[in-house]
Amino acid sequence: MRRGLAIVNMLIFVVLFSLLAATMLGLMSSSTRQIEAAVRRIRGWYAAEAANTLAQDRLRQNQALAASYAVPWSIDEGSGAVVGATNVNVTTSAGGICPAGCICLNTTSGYTSIW
Repeated sequence: MRRGLAIVNMLIFVVLFSLLAATMLGLMSSSTRQIEAAVRRIRGWYAAEAANTLAQDRLRQNQALAASYAVPWSIDEGSGAVVGATNVNVTTSAGGICPAGCICLNTTSGYTSIW
């Protein structure tokens, strides 16, 4: 009789700990997805800022702007070669909220992972 109760108790503990482990795994997975989404947003913002700086520099030097730029994102430290890049679209507008005689830049990056 005692052996039967010990097996039942053991099975209950195994089930409870399995449920606890599954819950913890689900929470960690959700947190990991949120962190990855935040990292992608930050990378996209920095890529757009890089293209914005490039476009401003080209305007300062009276050079033509391209509709999009490939911003190097990942560089091999050994050879210095660009491993991956993300495209950033650049549009300009005059007037509207821009002061008179100024050009407004709008840079958007649809960043996706390059790995």
